[in-house]
Amino acid sequence: MKFHEILKKSRLPTYEVEFILQELLGVPRHNLYEVDIPPGVYRSFLSLAEKRRQGFPLQYLLGVAYFYGLKLKIVPGVFIPRPETEILVEEAIKRIKKGDTVLDVGSGSGAISLAIASKRECFVDGIDISSLAIAISGENKRDLMEQGVLKGMVSFILGDFLSFGNSGRQRTYDVIVSNPPYIDFRRRDDLPEDVKKEPPVALFAADGGNFFYERLFDIAHSLTKRSGCLLVELPGEKERTSQIDLLARQCGWRKLKVVEDLNSRDRVLVLKKSKKE
Repeated sequence: MKFHEILKKSRLPTYEVEFILQELLGVPRHNLYEVDIPPGVYRSFLSLAEKRRQGFPLQYLLGVAYFYGLKLKIVPGVFIPRPETEILVEEAIKRIKKGDTVLDVGSGSGAISLAIASKRECFVDGIDISSLAIAISGENKRDLMEQGVLKGMVSFILGDFLSFGNSGRQRTYDVIVSNPPYIDFRRRDDLPEDVKKEPPVALFAADGGNFFYERLFDIAHSLTKRSGCLLVELPGEKERTSQIDLLARQCGWRKLKVVEDLNSRDRVLVLKKSKKE
C-alpha cells in the first residue's frame, strides 16, 4: 500500500498521518510517498489513528515529540512542548553568551533547557516539581549527549520553584526562562480533549491564570544577576498581556519587548531586571 492511498482513506489531517507513519517506518517525511507500506505497519497505523480520533495526543501515542529540531521522549503525565514555545527559545538564545547561567522554570520534558544548550555553551538548570518529568528530561539529556548535539551543560532539579528562592542555593542567573501554567481553572471544559489529557499542574493556575506569573516574577528577581533577563511565554490574549506586564513591573521588572507568534498573538514577554516599586 502507498502513502497516498492511506491518506485518502484516513480521516486524520495530513500532518498527523505523516507523523504516525514517519515514526512507524523510521523514514523521513519526504520518503513517505515513495515507500511501500507493509500490512503490519498499516494495521498499527489504524490502531493509532483510532486512538487519536478518541482524543489521545499523538505525542503520547508515539512516545516522541519534536521541538527546535530535537527529538524528545514524551510519556503521559509530561507536558507536550509546543511549536510556539520555540519563539521563547529563540529570544532567549539572542541574550545568552558563552558561560552564562540559565534557569528554566517548569522544565517538563527538558525541551527548553536542551534546545538552549544545543545552541549555546552555557550552564542550564531546569527545575520541575514532577519526578516523572525530571526522569524523562534526564533520559532526553542522555540521548542528546550521546548524539553530540549539546554544547552547554544541563542539570535537572526536582523541586518546587515556589520555595526555590529559600533553598539556600547560591547560584544566580543571567537569564531565566519559563513557560508557566497560565490557563484559568474555569476554562478547563473549553479545552480540546487531547489537551485535557496533559498534566493539570503544567496547564492551570489560580487568580484567573495569573498566580504563577506573580510568584515567578517575585522569586526570579532575587535569583537573577543585576543585568539579568526574564523571558516568559504568554497566553496570547492582549488583556492578559497587560495584566502580566503590570505584575512584572510591580515585582521589579522592565518590559523590553513583546514577541508575537505567527498568528499575531502575544507569545513571549521579555523583561529586564530593575528596582522593585
